[in-house]
Amino acid sequence: MMQFDLQEPRLRMEEYIGAIVSLDCGPALGHYQGEVSTINNQDQTLTISKPFRNGVPCTMSELTFSAQDVRKLEIISLTPDPVVVQKSSVPLLPKKARNIGEQMKTQLMPDARSSPKKAFQTPKKSEREVAGGSNVKSRRNQQQSKNDLCFSTPAEKFKNEEFDFEKNLALFDKQAVFEEIDSSQQPDVVRLVDTNRRRGGRTEAKYRHDQNVLHSAPVRYNRIAVPETPEVEYVTDTGLVVPSVTSRARDTLLQAAQRHGLTIGRQQEMLGRGCTEMALQLVGSHARLMPENLHQAPRVACLCGPHSQGAAGLNAARQLAGHGVQVTVFLPDLALTCRALSTELQLYRLTGCRLTHTVSDLPETVDLIVCTLDDHELSSQLAFQPWHRSAVAWANGSRAPVLALDPPAPPPPAAAAPAAIECKYTLGAVLPLGYGAQQGAVYLCNLNVPTEVFRSQRIEYVSPFGPRIVIPLHARDVD
Repeated sequence: MMQFDLQEPRLRMEEYIGAIVSLDCGPALGHYQGEVSTINNQDQTLTISKPFRNGVPCTMSELTFSAQDVRKLEIISLTPDPVVVQKSSVPLLPKKARNIGEQMKTQLMPDARSSPKKAFQTPKKSEREVAGGSNVKSRRNQQQSKNDLCFSTPAEKFKNEEFDFEKNLALFDKQAVFEEIDSSQQPDVVRLVDTNRRRGGRTEAKYRHDQNVLHSAPVRYNRIAVPETPEVEYVTDTGLVVPSVTSRARDTLLQAAQRHGLTIGRQQEMLGRGCTEMALQLVGSHARLMPENLHQAPRVACLCGPHSQGAAGLNAARQLAGHGVQVTVFLPDLALTCRALSTELQLYRLTGCRLTHTVSDLPETVDLIVCTLDDHELSSQLAFQPWHRSAVAWANGSRAPVLALDPPAPPPPAAAAPAAIECKYTLGAVLPLGYGAQQGAVYLCNLNVPTEVFRSQRIEYVSPFGPRIVIPLHARDVD
């Protein structure tokens, strides 16, 4: 156990009052530094003022330590002021101890206690500057008075009513200020501005920075021409006109592309890619497909028929599954006569997603329905099949939006026509068909058919897609 024996032959007990000491109280209590204010050898206690604990100022003004808690005691400086140490008759401590005492003196300054960062900075003043103690202390007092004036004012004094921006803005008459600026301009400047505003003997209107100076009508370019008169003309967002074609003319175009090497498998892959890009945007894009959002992965139901259009739907379902979407495919349990459909079905089975042959097994709630039930050649016959009617009834009863993938044009109205699916979006391929209003918003997918293939079918074609695979189309207003 340590005892406070602060006796030296040349010093008395009272001469330790005011000394700067360092106390090591172990890892549990920490290290303390401060100025000795009271020493009691009888009770073996030591009281320090302005204490620091592990280099941080303490909230209490004084701390009292028992000899049982102190493992090591070091005297950093016998007096709090190095100037007094130099002028006194007490022998000076070694140079290393004086430097520690100067640092502790800097730590006990008022501005150092307010900022722990300053407390650990080594003083940059030389001993020659310390020797002029009166000047240093005068500057320190001036700084302290400035801090008191700046930071000692209570915050309640500055509390005021809420500032009324509208009331103060109304006090500023902008029009009067602008008129004053115009009137203060020199005649030459005013004449030059008026000359620039006049063209052809008339005064042009003034424009703000957010107004368009060039007045131009919406751009419309007819860069696609088909041999037959189009039933409907569509316009892209950039004003390009895209005419519609008949189902027979488009099938002839795609068959010509197959003869040149753009096989039906490649065409379905491009159409499935475009459907996937569009479907991912409709179900929430990256917000629903992030790794931390696996608990709310989007659900998509694909209604596929037993034909080439159904093969395109299976292709889109496989690509959606590759992005983490929970896909369920409905395919009627019929003999598969389409080779492309068999190939796409084998690939889809490898994804591990659900495949059902009955409508009752479809999920109750989905985020999107991709429909490829109808074929361009057999749509009228398939519409009367029981599986087709049940799938149409399920889709119309669901609250999810329906995306029709390359559907045929609507047939003419007939009294005995079965119910059709109410689509919200329709995605066509290469060139649009004459879609009806019940097929929703029209989009077009690029299959990258070469230009020479279009020319072989007497179609003048310049791609309207630009940098995108899928573009929206709008019915052109007839002037």
